[in-house]
Amino acid sequence: MPTVTYCDTAGWPRSVVRTLIARTSAFARSGRARGYKIGITNHPEARFSLPDYRGWYSRMVVLYRSSSLKHIRELERALVEHHRHESDNIREGGGGPAGKGPYYLYIVLRKQ
Repeated sequence: MPTVTYCDTAGWPRSVVRTLIARTSAFARSGRARGYKIGITNHPEARFSLPDYRGWYSRMVVLYRSSSLKHIRELERALVEHHRHESDNIREGGGGPAGKGPYYLYIVLRKQ
């Protein structure tokens, strides 16, 4: 059964970006996942249940939480850029939530 796990971090983007890059790398390294995608949402469970994720990804890990859409987008761009050659992301980010916060940065993982 697909699961959503919260290990969300809060803080200023510049103070957490290295931690989030390391955490994303740890979850996504080969042997743990066949593929992954980084994104943002304001409702993790609802986002994970949508058809474009259902059946493709087996786990969502929420990495960061913020009330600032600007901060969440900044971190999404940094993580997608860092993982641009390995992730399933097609764009550098910019999609994401249309509603009110809090906002969440996540990684979804395809099982091995």
